Amino acid sequence: MGLLLIFIGLLFTLNPMIALLDIFPDMIGYAMIFIGVNKLGMISPEVLDTVNHFKWATVISLARILTLLASGGFDETMTLCMTMVFAVLEFGVMLLALPQLADGLSYLNIRYSKKDLDRGESEDEGAEGIAKKHSDRSKELSVVGLVFFAARGFLSVIPELGALSLGVDPDGEVTGEVNAIDWGDFSSMLTLANVVLTVAFAAFWLTVIVRYIGGMIKDRQFADALNEAYAEKKRTDPGMFIRRRLLYAFSALSLSVLLVVDFTGDGINFLPDFIFGLISLIAVLLLSPYADDGGARLQTLSNESGSVALTKVCKAYIAGGIYTAISLASWIYSTHFAKTRYFMTFDSLITMFPGEYVAGVLLSAAEAAALILYIRCLLPLLNDVADKHVGLSVTEEYVRTRMQNESTEKSLKLKLRIYFYAACAVAISGIVFTATTHLFPEYWMIHLLLNIALYVFMLNIISTFTSEINMRYEKPGE
Repeated sequence: MGLLLIFIGLLFTLNPMIALLDIFPDMIGYAMIFIGVNKLGMISPEVLDTVNHFKWATVISLARILTLLASGGFDETMTLCMTMVFAVLEFGVMLLALPQLADGLSYLNIRYSKKDLDRGESEDEGAEGIAKKHSDRSKELSVVGLVFFAARGFLSVIPELGALSLGVDPDGEVTGEVNAIDWGDFSSMLTLANVVLTVAFAAFWLTVIVRYIGGMIKDRQFADALNEAYAEKKRTDPGMFIRRRLLYAFSALSLSVLLVVDFTGDGINFLPDFIFGLISLIAVLLLSPYADDGGARLQTLSNESGSVALTKVCKAYIAGGIYTAISLASWIYSTHFAKTRYFMTFDSLITMFPGEYVAGVLLSAAEAAALILYIRCLLPLLNDVADKHVGLSVTEEYVRTRMQNESTEKSLKLKLRIYFYAACAVAISGIVFTATTHLFPEYWMIHLLLNIALYVFMLNIISTFTSEINMRYEKPGE
C-alpha cells in the first residue's frame, strides 16, 4: 500500500506547469507520497529521512494553488515573480527529497527482496550484487527526477518573460510598456514549447518510475514480505499505529483551521473556506476509529425506542459535506460579486443591486450556520480522543499520574467548549463583515484579528493533544 501511494503520488507530478497553473495538483501527489513514506517507515526507518521534505513540498504546492486563486489582480511582473519563486522552491525541496527517497527505497529492496539474492552464486555475492543494482537504480530515479523538476520549473518561467520586455514608442523612445500583441503571439509559442518539452521530460521520468517503483509493486514475493513485516509490527506495537493516525488527524486539523481565516483583498477571500471543509473531512476519517460509538464507517445505530440515530462520525461527515458545499457556493458568488460590485458605495449598491447584496449576506449567514453545526459535530470526536488517548496509561496505584491525566483531560474539554463559543462569535462576525463591507470597510481588520486569535487558540489545543499523544505512545529512547 505504501509503495502504491508513492507510485500514484509521483504520477501527479508529470504534468507541465503553465505559470502558476498546476493541471494535476502536485499537492495531492505529495500528500500521498508523505502518507506512503510514513507507512513504509514503520518497517524500514531509513525511508523516513524524506518525510519532512515531502511535507514541505505539500505546503509549497498548496501555497501555489492559493496564489493562483488570488492571481486575478496580478500584473505580468508579479506573475513572473511568483512563477520563479515556486519553481525555485519546488526544485530546492526535490533536490533534498528525491535522493533520500531513492536511498530509502534501495534500503527497503535490500532488506525485503529475496528474488535476486536466490540467483546469486553465493549469499554474499548475491547480497553485494543486489546492493549495487539497487544503488544504481536509486541513483537513476534521483537524477532523472531532478532533471525533470529542473526542466519543468525552468520551462514554466520562460513564457512569462514578456514582463521584462520594454516597449518603444513611435519616436523610438523606450516607454517601459510591453507590446501586448507582439508578445502575446510569442508567449503562446513559448507556452506550447513549454508543454511539449515538459511532456518529453515527463516521459523519461515516467519510464524510470514504472521500471523501478512499478517493478517493486509487481514483485509478489517482495510485496508478501512487506505485508508480513507490516502485520508483525502492527501486532507487536499497536501504539505506534494509533499515534501515527492521530497525529495525521491533528496535522490535518491544524492546516485546515488556517484556511478558515478570512484573509481578504478587494473583497476576495484568498484562503477559501471550502478547502478547510475538504481537509478537515480527512481528519474526521482519521479520527473515526476512535469515536465511542465505533463509527469507523458511515453507519447508524438503533436506540432503545427502536428509531434510528446517526453515529458521531456520520453526523460529522454530513455536517462537513454541507458546510463544504455552502462555503464553495459562497466563495464563488463573493468572488464574482467583488469583481463587479465591491468598489461601489453602499447607497449605489442598495439602489441598483439590492438582490445581489441580500444574496451575499444570506450566503454568508448560511455558511456561518453550517460552520457552527460542523464544529459542533467535530467536538465529540475530539472529546473521545481526550477520554482515551491523553496522558500516560498507568495502573490504579499511580494516583498522582491518574489525577494529572484527569486534569489534562478536563482542561482540554473546557478549551474545546470555549473554542466552540468563540467560533460561534467569529462566524457571526463573518456575517457582520459581509453586511458592512460597504458601510464600514475598516471592519476587515477587526474580523481578521478575531480569526487569527481563534486560530492561535486552536493551535494551542492541537499542540496539547499532540504532545499528550506522543507522551502516551512514545517508546523508550524516542
